[in-house]
Amino acid sequence: MRLGIDAGWAYIKVAEVSPAGPALITQLGATTRFEGSPERVVLAVAEGARERAIANARRAGFRDFTTLSLPRAVLLHLGAEQRIGPGRRVLLCDVGAAWIDLYLCFFGHSVIYVLDSEHRASLDLGAAVDRLQGANVTDRRFDRRDKASEARLRKLLAHVTRDKAWGDTRAYGDLTTAQMYELVHQVADLAAQSAALMRDRLGDFGGRPGDVLIPLGGAGTFSLVHEALREALGLDERAMLLLSPDEVVNAAAYGAARVAAGQDERDRYPLRLSLAAHRFEGAEVLGEWLELAAPGRLRLGDEAVYAHEESGPVLVEDGHRVVVAVGDDPAGGRHLTFDHQISRGEYRLGVRVGHSGHGELLFAPANGKAAPFSLPLGTLPAYSE
Repeated sequence: MRLGIDAGWAYIKVAEVSPAGPALITQLGATTRFEGSPERVVLAVAEGARERAIANARRAGFRDFTTLSLPRAVLLHLGAEQRIGPGRRVLLCDVGAAWIDLYLCFFGHSVIYVLDSEHRASLDLGAAVDRLQGANVTDRRFDRRDKASEARLRKLLAHVTRDKAWGDTRAYGDLTTAQMYELVHQVADLAAQSAALMRDRLGDFGGRPGDVLIPLGGAGTFSLVHEALREALGLDERAMLLLSPDEVVNAAAYGAARVAAGQDERDRYPLRLSLAAHRFEGAEVLGEWLELAAPGRLRLGDEAVYAHEESGPVLVEDGHRVVVAVGDDPAGGRHLTFDHQISRGEYRLGVRVGHSGHGELLFAPANGKAAPFSLPLGTLPAYSE
């Protein structure tokens, strides 16, 4: 049994991949434990909620698991389902019961970059419900086509009330339709505020073919939340990809289940990275390229890869520029050139690429007497030009 889990605030979704694709096998409440001995478990975690998600997973009986960022989990699932194609920029807007998270991502052929994110608290539904009890609220909904919205909101509140952290909201069932929609409007307003905070950092997002906004989360099923996000970002309707209600709330668990099942994680840098160097043979100086990492060798994140040990340490001279080549043809490929203030000496050289695609050239002094340090390379290209 290989499981993917999304440990949210109100409940924990557990998914597994079958020959027909991933599917939810159970949904655990705040005090329910999972029965079974899975072979592998992958936990999808949202920005800013890592500790809470891990605590929820352990409370539900899961002990040994690896973690996967929520945007990567969602995009792995959508890519496997061919809902999105390589080369696209994607803005994921996860509007959940506790948090509103926005992630700007690049979906490549063999890699996913999480370029930027915005994170803030969502509406305190328990307190909001209490405030609405007996209030004379006028129905201000602007989309009456979504006949299932009220039923979905009542279901969401039913889960929320089982979590003691939300307080006593047992009277949610007595709310009028107008009061229910007022709750959704309040969430939509908060989502729009989060989107506005990120808007100035998005650059020309929405101006390129293939840029797409994808709403997620329990509140991401509501059409008025979709419209609030789109309007706050100034996007055309064609720039929005609306998923099925099932995928909106379960895509992260499905992506985690795919990773648990051994499917491609798109987490390895796809291109060769080389460094311009010189080799001395007697009095002759030969120009060559030192390979730092072969294609697919470098896993995104904290992993560092160093040049082959047989190459030995590299002598770095004062005043020489650092030239890093990206691609299989170092001489004719893309070059990243940097000036530096590195002390002359012998170093072991390596490279690291973060989940955002930001690279670092690593210098480890060969004598071991000084601390290692790094030179920023900027965001590395995800495909050959």
